[in-house]
Amino acid sequence: MFDTVAGILENGPYCPKDASRNSWEGRMRDYFDDTDNCRKTSVSQTLNRPEARILIYGDGGGIRIESSLPKLLYGNNLSTVSNAQPALKRLREFTLDYVSGDLPDLYEMRYTRVDYCHNFALGDLLPDYASTLGKVCYLANRRTTNGSGGVEWWNGGRRVRVYDKYREILEREKKAVPLVKGTLRFEHQIRKESGLLERRLKKAESLKFSDVLQPAVAYRSLV
Repeated sequence: MFDTVAGILENGPYCPKDASRNSWEGRMRDYFDDTDNCRKTSVSQTLNRPEARILIYGDGGGIRIESSLPKLLYGNNLSTVSNAQPALKRLREFTLDYVSGDLPDLYEMRYTRVDYCHNFALGDLLPDYASTLGKVCYLANRRTTNGSGGVEWWNGGRRVRVYDKYREILEREKKAVPLVKGTLRFEHQIRKESGLLERRLKKAESLKFSDVLQPAVAYRSLV
């Protein structure tokens, strides 16, 4: 039900832990500050791991964490995660292995992205469903994805995808997983800039993981 999530905290300072041992990549950005009417330099640090992607930005004042919760727990995103708490606990422990700083319960993170998903076992009927769905008009843009045998629609901060999960794994990971044959994957990716969840939950303030990682919210978004 829950797949990739991303959120930010600005409880810094944060800094890489043992940066010489880990593959942190530093980047320097030069920009003009309109408030102080002068040019400034900002440094960010990025760590890309299979478990998560971590960005320390704003000279250490903020941190952004992105992770596929089922991959974090099970090593793949085929298994279902309907209770986010164990995954967020594991994600916090993982982050603290690489980052120094104040890191509260990750339910307190301000969400920037959440992916809701569901797998449909369709067997030999999968190509017929994919073909029919490819004719549906939804959101502003649509395209077929031949590599994974499906279709996707997108509009600003929203993206909806349906595809053959077996073919997608074969295409991306170059391995065959017979157990997944006939599985149609449905994903609804929502980013903060879309404002969809704020309107749906009738909240004007920034939403947290505790707001968006609720089964009822995921179910409604998938429906």
